[in-house]
Amino acid sequence: MGQIGETIPSGILVDATPKCHTFGMGTARKSRSTRPRGRKPKGAPNVKVVWTTAGWRFQANVQVRGVRHWGQCFVELADAVAEARDMKHRGSQVTDSDCCTLREGMEAVLDACNNRNTRRYYAEHFETILDYFGEDEGLHEIVPARLEDFAEQRRREGISETRINKNLKAIGRVFRLAIKRGKYPGVNPIERIEFRTGQPTLPSWYSVDEVAELLRFFATREEPTADRMRDWCIILFCTGLRREEFAQLPSDLDSESGAGVDMDREIIIPHGKRGQRMIPITDSLRPALISLRGKDYCGFLLPAGKAKPGSKRTDADRRAALLAMSFRRWRPLLPDKLRSRFRAHTFRHSLKTALANAKCEEHFRDAWLGHSRGVRGHYEHAPLEPLQEEAHKIIDRKLGWVFDPRKRKPAKRRRR
Repeated sequence: MGQIGETIPSGILVDATPKCHTFGMGTARKSRSTRPRGRKPKGAPNVKVVWTTAGWRFQANVQVRGVRHWGQCFVELADAVAEARDMKHRGSQVTDSDCCTLREGMEAVLDACNNRNTRRYYAEHFETILDYFGEDEGLHEIVPARLEDFAEQRRREGISETRINKNLKAIGRVFRLAIKRGKYPGVNPIERIEFRTGQPTLPSWYSVDEVAELLRFFATREEPTADRMRDWCIILFCTGLRREEFAQLPSDLDSESGAGVDMDREIIIPHGKRGQRMIPITDSLRPALISLRGKDYCGFLLPAGKAKPGSKRTDADRRAALLAMSFRRWRPLLPDKLRSRFRAHTFRHSLKTALANAKCEEHFRDAWLGHSRGVRGHYEHAPLEPLQEEAHKIIDRKLGWVFDPRKRKPAKRRRR
């Protein structure tokens, strides 16, 4: 239950007197002016007042079969009381014998997953959780203290905080579904766990020299897919396309969305998060596009693969999965310093960084990669002709040596 004045995840516990008839009564109240006034409604659960960064909040508690549960914080007292009553009603309908086991709850979550990748994600975390709790463990036996012990054991094993938080959220998903289906009473115990944040990770990107080294690596390989992988890297770096945009990009402007490659106008029109945009086709990018457009990819730059019977995945999903799978297969073969960052999205960061280092205007960079520019973006637009000139100047002239081994890297000018 906690002591008055004790710091809790939601703030500072101000009052937790179970038989208090007026709210905010207690030795730890801040002042009479800030104390919530009013009599306790007849038949309402006990309520404590919590001071948070957003101000005073009401938090109702209810006792279900001898166990006290604290609800969420609410601004209005009526909402807190209604939540506590609903919690008590759900808890009174479920007994310990009716609660499902941890294994049954996990199987219900896996059955509710429509996506294969989501099911695989939860199955991986559930395997780790079952190793600690056991398959026959009932959900009513998993209390916040045991979840804290589970997290501490994972920390002693050297697991990152991000991974531990994902394990705990997977457990919370089991409890949420069990509460929804009437297989667990009370409040989700994950809501009483304080999640720790790990060390912030820096965005992964390649320098221009590293991109050149990566392309030289694929040029020397004899695998059948090496040339295709090199073309993909060139397209991703020269265009800054997202993985989903690349997967949905047809080789011609023949789709209903109007996205595709227009070699006559020398532009690529992807369909991204914020609609369509125009990406200029440079001399360094054109050979890679022509190479992929010549393959039998059913009108798309990426092959879709064969669909399994009864599968709900679209052609674009299979193309995106093929791109990610190709990057995973090639990653162990790369040099050590390039291996961990080898992803499709890394080239998007690399292009934005290379454009900034080449003194490209921010207006063109945002239009090139389709980034939002706030209110200014609704009134300022990048014309196609200046954007193409800027692309040829940076990609072909300044960075042309990256794609053509016969060209030399320009030497840095010495300051006088």
